[in-house]
Amino acid sequence: MKVVCTIGDHGGAVLVGRGANFVLPPGKALRVRITAPLADRVANLAKGLHIDAGEAMNRIQATESDRAAFSRQYFNKEVADPAHYDLVINSAALGLDGAVRTIEAAYRAFAGSGSA
Repeated sequence: MKVVCTIGDHGGAVLVGRGANFVLPPGKALRVRITAPLADRVANLAKGLHIDAGEAMNRIQATESDRAAFSRQYFNKEVADPAHYDLVINSAALGLDGAVRTIEAAYRAFAGSGSA
């Protein structure tokens, strides 16, 4: 938590995971969750790691279970609850470039509001 808060105080960083959305106070950081349908995530992971779909599914389920347990244990929060984020993006709907553009636009609006 100290490391996340220190990075948050300095700004200019992108934190992936680590419960940063629960640690940094609202308005201190743009809290983004990126999601996609399970079938898309399985296909992408299988292709990217050159593994079969069953192994990809097992890895995704294990990772999601670990992340959910971490959030519950340390923050008593549900990681998938959209109320814990300022922006939730379905990358399957927007594609990678669209997701990046959306986050960039949201960050400009966030920073322009005086929150960042």
